[in-house]
Amino acid sequence: MLGLFYRPNRTVVLFRLIALAKVWVWAVPGLLILACNGAVRGRGNITCRLFAASALTTLIGYCFFPQDQAHGWGYRYFHSAWMALPLLATVAIYSPAGLRDRPADTTSKPAGIFDDQATKSYLTACILLTLVFGVGFRAWQMQTFMADDLNQLPHYRGTERRVVIVDEATSFYGADLVQNDPWLRGNVIRMITHGPVKDQKMMAQNFPTWHQVYGDRFGTVWSAAPRSY
Repeated sequence: MLGLFYRPNRTVVLFRLIALAKVWVWAVPGLLILACNGAVRGRGNITCRLFAASALTTLIGYCFFPQDQAHGWGYRYFHSAWMALPLLATVAIYSPAGLRDRPADTTSKPAGIFDDQATKSYLTACILLTLVFGVGFRAWQMQTFMADDLNQLPHYRGTERRVVIVDEATSFYGADLVQNDPWLRGNVIRMITHGPVKDQKMMAQNFPTWHQVYGDRFGTVWSAAPRSY
């Protein structure tokens, strides 16, 4: 297990800083600032300390894990501790006396920077706007990205049981399109091409009664149906 972890180099540190930026842009504006303030404000409470420790150890721990998360939505390595951020942010704007483990201090204290009503109204507006427009925009982005990605499969309209051999050289992240049920229970089996000659030989050995029924620049389709090209 120790062989999986290494001292962070400049590349890993850069990757983790970019990942931290993903946490920033995929959340309510100012969430990280609120979470940091909430962690300081609630440091007297064991629950707040545990949430803060969870977030920090996750961020710091992955600096010693050199593998990048590859492409994906947001910072996936941090997802296991992400819920700590909104909970700590809540402490920044609402911190009742019952939150503290030690007895409440009855002496007057200066108001926190997020205690005034105008700031709370601004934060509430940010949350609501993000919920409606931010989440909606991300949903539109995901739908558009996935539609464009799936459009890189061969444009075959048949529904019979078939093998789709994808040419990843003509697509963006084409290897990601090759995803199959572990027990191959669906009507489609996807593979990556090794060239026309090797593909034909493989199909003749494993599916001798099938033939190529369709082909375009994204790949070929093989089944027992009549040819469509």
